[in-house]
Amino acid sequence: MIQIYKCPRCKRAFCIDDGFKRKHYPREKVVETLGFYVGGGNPSRFLAEDLQLSKNTILRWVFEYVGKISRFTNKLVPKIIQKVNLDELFLKMRNQFFYLWDAICAESRFAFFYFSPNRGNKDAEGLIRQFKNALFMTFDGAFQYPSVLKRMFGVWWYYHHTRRCKDF
Repeated sequence: MIQIYKCPRCKRAFCIDDGFKRKHYPREKVVETLGFYVGGGNPSRFLAEDLQLSKNTILRWVFEYVGKISRFTNKLVPKIIQKVNLDELFLKMRNQFFYLWDAICAESRFAFFYFSPNRGNKDAEGLIRQFKNALFMTFDGAFQYPSVLKRMFGVWWYYHHTRRCKDF
């Protein structure tokens, strides 16, 4: 049931838009469907059969709410990051290499990314700069991490708070 208000001055009726205005289904059904779609990785066709909805309705909800959700989640930053795993990926797009530097917090599974066309110390520093308060870092055999970590945090910190896993 949607609460309808009436303005005492102009006598116009209005309702507050909570993001579910003009929906033919209750908000619980929309949230449940989006949760199954995103969290479970279920295709919209199977969800449509299970929840007795149209496949187009599910996709319309996904396209409508993904922007709202991403604007909200982009503002979220974890306060305490204790253990961080660093890595980098090589991408080839249109015959040019790019590097996606990524870090994942071991406890919260919160991921950070840094995209660059080069693979140098400056690029690794772009990722590591986000973790000034990290207590422990694990990284692979990339040659950039040791020099950047020693310069940013100090040699003592590097030898007591990092682990290099180059045998994977």
